[in-house]
Amino acid sequence: MSSTMRLNFAQMCARFANDEIAAVQFMQRRGLIHGRRICPRCGRYMVLRFREDRDDVRWRCGRKECRKELSAKTRTWFQGCEQPIKTMLLFIRAWAEKWTRLAFCRGAFDINEAAGVRLNAAMRHVAEEWLLKSPLHVGGSSLTVEVNETLFSMRKYNRGRVLP
Repeated sequence: MSSTMRLNFAQMCARFANDEIAAVQFMQRRGLIHGRRICPRCGRYMVLRFREDRDDVRWRCGRKECRKELSAKTRTWFQGCEQPIKTMLLFIRAWAEKWTRLAFCRGAFDINEAAGVRLNAAMRHVAEEWLLKSPLHVGGSSLTVEVNETLFSMRKYNRGRVLP
C-alpha cells in the first residue's frame, strides 16, 4: 500500500487493532516512534522485539553482557502512557476526526476518563507545537481578511455590568 494513502478509522481498526508490531512499524515510517535506538549502557544498536508476556514492544540490546531493555515509547511523546501503541495509533486517528469524547474513548479504546483527558491534552499540545513551528499565512496581497471580534465573558456573582 502506498505511504501517501490515507486510511479511514475503520480501515485502521481492521489493520492495527490486533497487531502491535504493525502499529509500531506504521508509526516508525511516519517518524512518531524511533526507527533505531542505541543502547545507553554499551552504545550498540538495539533490536525491537515484541514481548508476549507484557503484550508490549520493547527495544533490547543484543549484547549478552548488557541486555538492556527500553519501552518503544521511551523518549517519545507517548512516554508515560500506559496504553499499548496500537491503542495510541487509533486514538490519534480518532482525534483527527474529532471523535475523542470521553464516552467514545471508554467504549472504543477501553480507557478511563483520566486517561482520555490526558491523551486529549497531549494531542492538543502536539498540535499547538506543530502550528507554532509551521505558522499558516492568512490573506495575501489580493485577499481581504475579515476578523469577527466577539466578547465572551461571565458575570461573577451576578455583579458588574452586563456586556453584550
